[in-house]
Amino acid sequence: MGDGYDQSKDKELFKKGANPTGNKWLNVGVYSYDEKEPKIRIMPAGLNKNAPDGAKNKWINQKAITGITKSEAQELVKLLEQAITKM
Repeated sequence: MGDGYDQSKDKELFKKGANPTGNKWLNVGVYSYDEKEPKIRIMPAGLNKNAPDGAKNKWINQKAITGITKSEAQELVKLLEQAITKM
């Protein structure tokens, strides 16, 4: 069994985001963990309405995409196409 996740082994090959609606970021990245085959990660981030203005954590990562709009889907396709070229 492995020793768990080691952030130092996680190499970012590509990362780009889009904010088509102004209230949700869709971040697409290509990562290689421990020099293995690169994989795409789709990481949504939502606006943290409880953060004070100018706070570093204004945008916070969310755990999963549960539903996206047509404009968000169109932006996601563009990002995925770019990510695939980095693999």
